[in-house]
Amino acid sequence: MDYTIIISLCKLAYVLDEFLTPDYITLPHSYLYSMASFSIWALYSFIAGLFGFGLWGIGHECGHHTFSDNKWINDAFGYIIHTG
Repeated sequence: MDYTIIISLCKLAYVLDEFLTPDYITLPHSYLYSMASFSIWALYSFIAGLFGFGLWGIGHECGHHTFSDNKWINDAFGYIIHTG
């Protein structure tokens, strides 16, 4: 599911954030390390929010029974997505 993408992006952000030190990368000013770290986490938050909103949208449509013609499929997917 999309949760694995969100988790993978989080792990990637942690790894990239670990390497934002003067030991691994040289930046012209020390303030740029915190700015780069903020940028990585802001990008992660934006992308994770897009995936989360997409999942919420599918679950919402399941609640209105517009995802599928089958009521059981709507109920099952809506329950899984909203409780996952």
